[in-house]
Amino acid sequence: MLQKIIRIDSVGTLSWSAKADCDFKPLTLIYGQNGVGKTTLCAVFRSLWRNDPRYILERRRIGMSTIPSVQLLVDGRSVAFKDNVWTERCAGFSVFDPYFIDESVYQGRDVSIEQRRNLHSLAIGEQGVAFARKVDDLDDKIREKMARSVS
Repeated sequence: MLQKIIRIDSVGTLSWSAKADCDFKPLTLIYGQNGVGKTTLCAVFRSLWRNDPRYILERRRIGMSTIPSVQLLVDGRSVAFKDNVWTERCAGFSVFDPYFIDESVYQGRDVSIEQRRNLHSLAIGEQGVAFARKVDDLDDKIREKMARSVS
């Protein structure tokens, strides 16, 4: 479990270090005004969760020479992002934000009246989304072949 943010340096607009007791609980709510770093913080957590530096590196600011770095306390261990990699992967948590919705929920390409009535075909999760997209692609190919054979 993520227990604490020890420090975040040069990730987007975030440069922060813990100065007081700010331990995370099993459910921790983070809120604030627009533009204060909530989405950037989600990018840090997603990067750790997926062991993918891209989420942090894409937040580098133009003209900034400092290399992004992060240090967190996870399950009693210090886990760090330095030299563009995580010291270890920590997959024991999830980030539920708009990016999660975009990546994990797929309803099909077309929104029709029938689809609105029958949202039972909703696919959730990365594998479900990939499967649903493959079904749509195959369906498109079948329609194309049928249209050519009718002509």
